[in-house]
Amino acid sequence: MISAQQSLALFHVESGFSINLVASEPQVITPVAMTFDERGRMWVVEMTGYMPDTTGSGEDMKNGKVVILEDSDKDGFVDKRSVFSTPRYCPAPYA
Repeated sequence: MISAQQSLALFHVESGFSINLVASEPQVITPVAMTFDERGRMWVVEMTGYMPDTTGSGEDMKNGKVVILEDSDKDGFVDKRSVFSTPRYCPAPYA
């Protein structure tokens, strides 16, 4: 397994564009959906219990949440994590 930072070298980006890492573990854990609000914050749906195994054991546990990730000091990296909603069985509809 490689780090999130190392994975950037594996992307193929068109000339004139760039890709930057703004958040990775531990700021965000098992994300399944995300969106941005008008303040530039990322709203992320996390499902730590998603597909724990092929039989779906544990999927009935309340282990999903919606978090807000923010770059409060404007340096290009997430430095603030707030939990908006927890726990949830399946928070995907929030996305």
